[in-house]
Amino acid sequence: MNLVLHITVFIFFWLHLPLLLADNSNTATATITAKPGCQSTWGNLTVPYPFGIGVNVSCSLNPSFNINCDTFSDPPKAFLGTTDLEVTAIFDNKIWVKNSLASVCYDKDGNAPTDNLVSISLINTSFSPSTENQLTVIGACNMQQKACILLILWLPFSFSISKQTINNSTIALPGCPTKCGNISVPYPFGIGLDAGCSIGPWYDINCSKSFNPPKPFLSRTNGEIIDISETKIRVKSNGIAYRCYNQTGGITRECPTVYGIDETSPFNFSNENKFIVVGCDDVSYMAKVATDNLISSCAAICSKNSDLSDGSCSGIGCCQNSIPKGLKNYINFLNSYGNHTKVSSFNRCGYSFLGEQCRYRFHPSDVSDSNFEHRIVETVPMVFDWVIGNQTCAEAQKSSLFACQENSICVDSDTGLGGYHCDCSKGYKGNPYLRPGCQG
Repeated sequence: MNLVLHITVFIFFWLHLPLLLADNSNTATATITAKPGCQSTWGNLTVPYPFGIGVNVSCSLNPSFNINCDTFSDPPKAFLGTTDLEVTAIFDNKIWVKNSLASVCYDKDGNAPTDNLVSISLINTSFSPSTENQLTVIGACNMQQKACILLILWLPFSFSISKQTINNSTIALPGCPTKCGNISVPYPFGIGLDAGCSIGPWYDINCSKSFNPPKPFLSRTNGEIIDISETKIRVKSNGIAYRCYNQTGGITRECPTVYGIDETSPFNFSNENKFIVVGCDDVSYMAKVATDNLISSCAAICSKNSDLSDGSCSGIGCCQNSIPKGLKNYINFLNSYGNHTKVSSFNRCGYSFLGEQCRYRFHPSDVSDSNFEHRIVETVPMVFDWVIGNQTCAEAQKSSLFACQENSICVDSDTGLGGYHCDCSKGYKGNPYLRPGCQG
């Protein structure tokens, strides 16, 4: 007897979005868009709020609604939140996601030598199955032979948002502001220099009112903050490296990039960043500032514009490479194989930068876009990991300054630099750094 389970899933959600829905609209699709400043498409997928592209960014309602992107597939794939469900469409108030084929095969004696089981877990997400699910069984059974072939089709999977996810938790210390402009600032960070609102000077946020709305900056690195999440900070890039040439191969302008974070700080460049090179005759190198030790390199080449493929960053017009864990500073500089003499008709400049992988998608027009530098600075942030101090959990727990409060757990950094962060224990929510701790 063969039993085959094929699952096709869509996710169904209801949410009141009075700020995003026009008064004269009866449908969500006509009016729901991404949050201002957030990417609205990934490949062929349109991503409306409350969903948002990227991991732990402020573009979504909460991490359950993150759309995590995979740039190594062609076309690129998108996955839902903390699950491994691949999203294929978001339309009206539904999400379609892929799932695997499950099967159990039996021999004539009733034994099942092979099976492939499939399960979907929505634990700790904002979704739960609804009554719109339908289980359909199609097959035939020969009772005399005591063998059956069954096809089980699971259609459609519906989910709704938990009301608990939109309740606000305590964010800052009592008496301290919680937002700078449009950016929430959760403790252990705090707004104000030496204002007593953060856990320490490295976590002070300078809220500059010279902008409208005000903008937050890390006080000691001067990086403009785009988002602060449980273990990450996204900051605006300070620029990208470039080198441009004329038709005869002469260099018309160039600029390397140097970026450093103090070695004693609780920050380092996250592995969510990639070292990215864009151009058709370019190789770029990344080295540590103090030692000149090479830490990453990448080459991007092409011979004609038609070689380039939208969304592909595997060496033809665009290249990306990983960076080592715990990186705190780098210098980034460009070189060329032939000074662009063979590609100058459509590509005069080469570029390289460090940026969040999920926020950059290569387009063939990038190699000739005179506004490329500005666009990358404005749309592709860098991601910092942040931790508390430089001690391990075992060391910090012996101190009266241990940051994790009640109903929370301590998690060691995996960078090799020391430090830890706090998470709410299973079944609890809130800010694990604020007294009285996480709440059930």
